[in-house]
Amino acid sequence: MRAPFRTELGCAAELAAQGARPLDASLPGATTVKTIVDRGDDLATYFQDTVAYPVHRRFAIEHLGWPAGAPFFEQYLSPGRRFVAGRGGPLRGARRRRRELLAPSTTPRRSS
Repeated sequence: MRAPFRTELGCAAELAAQGARPLDASLPGATTVKTIVDRGDDLATYFQDTVAYPVHRRFAIEHLGWPAGAPFFEQYLSPGRRFVAGRGGPLRGARRRRRELLAPSTTPRRSS
C-alpha cells in the first residue's frame, strides 16, 4: 500500500510501494525511492511516495513545513542545509540485500 512516506523500508514490497522508475531515462528498469534526511529533526529519515512526489521540494512543503515560496536548491548542495535529499534503491548483484542511498551532491557525474 502506498503511503505519503515511510520512515523505514523493511522489505522489497515496501520499496515497490514507495518507489517509481527514475525521471532519468538512463536507468532503465530501475526502481528508486526519493529520500530526505531531516537534519533539523534528529536525522529523521523519510522514504517518500515517489509517484506522488517525484521531486523533493513538494514533499518537503506538504509534509515537513518547508516554506512554499522558499528556494529549495541549496538543500542539494549547501553544507549547512536542513535536508539531505537523495534517492535509494536496491544494489544489484550484492550478496546481501542492501540499499543504496545517494544524495545528489555525492553522486558521481558522468562526463559527456
